[in-house]
Formats: sequence, structure tokens, C-alpha cells
Amino acid sequence: MIKRAIRSLGRLLGVEIVRVKAESRASHNPRTPPTVPDRERVEYMISANFKTYKWLIEQAAGGLVPQTTRDILVSIVTPAWNRRDIIQRAIKSALSQCYQNWELIIVDDGSTDGTREALERYLMDPRLRYIYQDHRNIGAARNRGLAIAQGEIITYLDTDVVWFPGYLSNIVAAFAEDEELEAVYAAQLVEDAKESFSYVRYEEFDYDKLCQENYIDLNVFAHRRLLSEREGGFDEKLDRLIDWDLILRYTKHGKVRRLPALGGIYTYGRSDQVSKTRSLQRNSYLIESKRIRHAGKPLKALYALWEYPQLSESYIRTEIRAVRQLGVEVEVWSEEDVAAPFESEVPVHRGSLTEAIARFKPDVVHTHWLHMAEKFSQQLKRAGLPLTVRGHGFEFTTEIVAKLDKETTVQGIYVFPHHAERCRSSSGKVRAMQVAFDPELYYPCEDKDRRTVMRTGCALATKDYETFFRAAQLCPDHHFLLVVCHGLLVEEYLNEVIRESKKFGDLVEIKVDVQHEEMSELMRRAGIYLHTTNPNEPFGMPISISEAMATGSYIIGRQLPASASYIGEAGKLYRTPEEAAELIRETRQWADGEWRQAYVCSVDRAYRNFAHTKVVGPMVEHWRGLMG
Repeated sequence: MIKRAIRSLGRLLGVEIVRVKAESRASHNPRTPPTVPDRERVEYMISANFKTYKWLIEQAAGGLVPQTTRDILVSIVTPAWNRRDIIQRAIKSALSQCYQNWELIIVDDGSTDGTREALERYLMDPRLRYIYQDHRNIGAARNRGLAIAQGEIITYLDTDVVWFPGYLSNIVAAFAEDEELEAVYAAQLVEDAKESFSYVRYEEFDYDKLCQENYIDLNVFAHRRLLSEREGGFDEKLDRLIDWDLILRYTKHGKVRRLPALGGIYTYGRSDQVSKTRSLQRNSYLIESKRIRHAGKPLKALYALWEYPQLSESYIRTEIRAVRQLGVEVEVWSEEDVAAPFESEVPVHRGSLTEAIARFKPDVVHTHWLHMAEKFSQQLKRAGLPLTVRGHGFEFTTEIVAKLDKETTVQGIYVFPHHAERCRSSSGKVRAMQVAFDPELYYPCEDKDRRTVMRTGCALATKDYETFFRAAQLCPDHHFLLVVCHGLLVEEYLNEVIRESKKFGDLVEIKVDVQHEEMSELMRRAGIYLHTTNPNEPFGMPISISEAMATGSYIIGRQLPASASYIGEAGKLYRTPEEAAELIRETRQWADGEWRQAYVCSVDRAYRNFAHTKVVGPMVEHWRGLMG
């Protein structure tokens, strides 16, 4: 049926579509000689077919366009940053529109490649307005255009897009015939220049589906100006998916229509496109975070901990922040005082756990460290409260998990995925849970110092800071920074760390008891994160690795089965201090493109797997389930 439809389209356009027979191995086509392997032959045929379809689409797009008696001004917003080589194609497609009552606002976001000079001859047309601003980002450039747009209808034309001549006529006719219509979108031909692959993007409007994935391109999307006044412009905190965010807001409540017409061609594949240079996962997270809603009745959780608020326990602070963001009221009871405090954002109880429970009246009690759950289980049983626990690497054994699994009071045992794989439980209590970082503190920074190598942690013997000092000795051209804090009951060991550094020449800058906010600033500046650990000690998922990933640092970690699955494509692994130093020195030869790739890989991996509300969300839902 598809073949008949294509042939029918060809007859309507006055062309004949020639079929390529897959079974004919003796083709005389000079581009597909008989000796070409089957796979390459199939790839060629697919490519040829797509080129044929593309040509037919372009021919069909040049057909009749609707007419309207209303003369509505359309504002076209075009952001540009160093696109001298392609911007003229986009401008020409605007000039070639059948509908001519428009203004084109070009906002140059700090170009340095002669973009302004390339536009000189077009700017003689009074409908074109050129505005230059210092480089910020695409959102700021589009917002500048929106702010000065005079048209009743707003549409967008990026430099890597070409419109078909009837595009503006189609959108103006749609708005003219329906005064209640707030936004429209057309079909678009998407072309991958590198792979010679094309397809048409065109789906029925479904807001729920749009929340899951964007199938409307901004360059074939148009809206009434009142939407910008009502909903605001582009979110300048985003550096990718900024169009998806705007379209989600603009189509949530008003009337939207899909137009049965092709708007233009988007050419994909340039190395400088936003889709190649910015993190997809971070921006997805930021957009999804706007839609977080507190579900269910109020929930109160008491964290029963050994030491809080202790600087080295940043993973607990991160978890509490996420839990509160998901609508849970949290207070903490701490058994001990701390060695290196930070200012807690939630009330912290001292005294007895029983007294804290009586004062707060929680729905669930949650603790960190498996042996703490073992310690508190009988007390919580008497209180009639469910207990859940977050396990960590240094203490994990399958024996203690099995013991907790049998405790009726213990209703949830959240352990790292590689630990969960080793546990046998039919109760459903044992649940895999990744490490989680705080996106409010740890987020990408492009202005990194590529010569700075960083490590953070508590002053403990298991951290193997000797390897960090040895790597610094072997990499004299790099700046090594160790941010370390005092540990409870082992406060004196920090002096041992400092003495160890002196043995290796005192080449490492050491900062002590740095607050999380300052530490995140230091992390954002560091180009490389070197994680060290004693290979003979149990390994969990150190939070500092995910925090460094989230800032875009290149990760170098010790080679362990669990570290390989944790770090993934965000970095490389070493076995000895010498190998770690070699991996660091290799980065000196990297070009800007390699640094950019490493940066995006780290950020994407962090936000895809370890953003705190994503990780903690299932635990909160489990808590709500315990309430019945």
C-alpha cells in the first residue's frame, strides 16, 4: 500500500519513481556494482529511496498555498552565533515566502566570524532588523527578539533551517480563520546531512505525549504574541531543549492545531549545533523538575542518624533535600555530635530517639548504614513505626542484609545496584538505589581549569590519599587540590594526611572543612576528578564522583568492578598511581572537541542516572505505600 501511495504521488507530480529490486545482484548501476557486499547495497538503496522521497516532498511543498484577506504582521525571530556560512540560506527562505507581511528580527549573540558582514546586502530590506548583543545564550537571544517583536503572530527561524515558500501563508490562514487558536505547528522534513538520511516529523497533538518527548520543532511552530505576554519567554537557565520547554508551556491550556502542510527542512549534523555541544539529560531534568507535584497525603519522616549535620555525610543532606522537594516533612535525630558541622536546613533532635519520636510523631523512621537499622529495629518495633535503611559500601555484607530482611519492623532496605545483585530476598524489601547528587549545588560549568585535578573526602585511611599525592608528584604541570574534612572519633588522622602530603613534596593544595557551597564552586572549576580508594576495602558509590560528573569534570577512578559500572563513559580507570598520572597527562594533548565530548558525557551520565529526585522518588513512593 505504501508503494502504491508513493507511485500515486509521483504521478500527481509528473515524475516516475523507479524501484530498485533488492534481489537483483547484477545491477548495472555504476554506484552499486555486483561486488558490493549485501549490507552496503541495502544501505545504498535505503539512502537512494530517502533522497527520492525528499525530492518528492520538496516538489509537493511548492504547490498551492491558502490565501487570506487579513493582512496580519508576522514577527520572525532568528538567533545567530557564528553562523556566517549558513545564515544566508535561512534568510533567503524568508524572503521567498508567498506571504510578505513580516518582520525578521536577527539577534546576533556575539558572533566573531563576520556574520554581520554576511548580512549586509539583506539588511537593505526594511523588514529586516539586525541587533547585536554580547554572547549569552540562545535563550537570551530569542528573548531579545521577542521583546521587540511587533507582530500579532510570532514564529522562529534558526540558521540551520529553510522554510518552504508556503509556510507563512499556511500559519496566517489558520490564525485568521479561528480567533480562539493560540498556537499552530506544521510538518517538517528532518535531514541528517552526515548520514544522508531524511524523515518527516509530523504527529497529532497530544499534550501527555509531548511531556514525554518533543515532536514539534520550534521552526515550524507559531503562536499569538499574547502567549509570550501571558506565559513569559524562553527559560535562559536552559542551554538545550529550550524550545521544548516553551512549547510545553504555550500548549498546555490554549487551543492548538496541527497544520496539514510541510513547513520546511531542518538540517542536522553540524558539530557546533546545540544538540552536539550541550547536555540532553541535564536540560531534560530541569524541565521535568518543573512538573514535580506532591502526591498523596502529608508524610512525615524522621531520619535517625549517627552524626548529623556532618560535612562528610553530604549524601544524607542531598537525600533530605530531595525528599523535602518531593513533599515530605523531615526532621533528624542524631545520636552523636559532629566533628565538622554544616548548618542544617531541618530541625535536629538530640537526647533519646524515643523523645524525638514523641515530639515529631513521624509516619516512618529512616536511617543510613545497615548496622544502624540493626541497632534501632527493636526500639522501632516497640514504637510501632516502620523502619527503612540506606546501605553503604564500607559496611555491606549479604549476611546483615539477610538478617534485616527477616526483621518485621524493617520495611525497606535500599542498597546500591551492585550490592542488590548479591542479595537474595523474596520479601521485596531489598531495593536497588543509585547514589544521588544535589543539582542545586552541582551543575555544569564550561569555564573549567583543565589543569586542576581535584579530590574530596573525609580524613580516613581507606581513602588512599597517598595515590593522590603520588599522582601529583608525577604530574608537575597540573594543580592538585584536596578538599578534606575531619571525621568523628578520628579527628587526628587529618594531621596524618597533611604529613603524608609533605613526604611527597607538599605539591597538593589542601583545604580543610570546606562548606558544601564553597566545595561545589571548587568542583565546578576542576577539569579532572581523581578518585582514590583502597582497592582492598569494600566499594559503594562515593557521592563525590557523581558530584564531579554533574559539573562536567573528567573522571579518573580506580579499576574495580563496581567503579566501572558507576563511572561508565564519563572517564577512565587506573590500577596504579602511575597509570592514574598517565591518564591525567594524556588530557594535555586533547583538542577543544575532546574536552567538550568528555564534558557532555559526564554531565549526561550524572543527570541521566544520579539526579537526586530521580533516585529518591521511588523511595518516597514506597514510604507512601507503607502508610496504606
